[in-house]
Amino acid sequence: MKCYLRIISLVLLGVNTSRGQDTTGTAMPSSFHVLGITIGFNQVKEENLHPRVHTGFITSLSYGHRRIGERYQDFRFALGFSRILATPEDVTKSANALITSTYSYCFQVIDEPSIAYYIGPEAKLAYSVFFYPNWDDSHLYWGNSLSLGISNAVLYSFQNDTRLFSTLSISLLSLYSRPETLRLYKIDDTSFEGLVSNVHKDLTLGFVTTAFSLHWDFEYQFPVFQTKTEALFYSIDYAHIAWGNALPFSQLFDQLGVRIFL
Repeated sequence: MKCYLRIISLVLLGVNTSRGQDTTGTAMPSSFHVLGITIGFNQVKEENLHPRVHTGFITSLSYGHRRIGERYQDFRFALGFSRILATPEDVTKSANALITSTYSYCFQVIDEPSIAYYIGPEAKLAYSVFFYPNWDDSHLYWGNSLSLGISNAVLYSFQNDTRLFSTLSISLLSLYSRPETLRLYKIDDTSFEGLVSNVHKDLTLGFVTTAFSLHWDFEYQFPVFQTKTEALFYSIDYAHIAWGNALPFSQLFDQLGVRIFL
């Protein structure tokens, strides 16, 4: 009996010791799905409409697939919605719908016992469409883009199976669409084909000085069950477009949220 207890204690000690020493980023599952929900604050300046800043709360849902090891690959898809208003409005009627899809493929350049650093290219498709019924109930406004840029990721691991993970992405080259400053037609085509055509019209190629976007994400990962991990995170997104047949457009929103790794 003592022999069996001794063997069991050694096994448990071995498991605990390995969990304490395994602090690298590759200790996590190499591939997993990620579900997220967020709430944050949205700020928009659409100078095609007027120079005032619209503000309001924003909520979003996201799905992703992350693979990490010698390479860091991350696919993210998110849907967001925000109600916004500007002075002198007293009722929030304006709305902002967002759709984003991002793919990053990064190479590991630092691999230490507790820290890993990755860098590589990223592609991002972003739709941000607005409706301002108090100011212009006949037209939609938007700042949409398909961009290529660079992504950085840092993973710091602690001995208690918790981790800090942060990413920073910056666009370098963008294909973007903006509405014209003066529209000759009285009202937008509200059919599905018309809406799709409108938000893709006048596509223009721009560099950092004319079309710029930034995404920063910081998450704290912690185990919930033996095989499940969750994370609390904070993110900032910024976009600015200042070229083509439209006046400048800027958007900034920061969010707090929860991610579940499956």
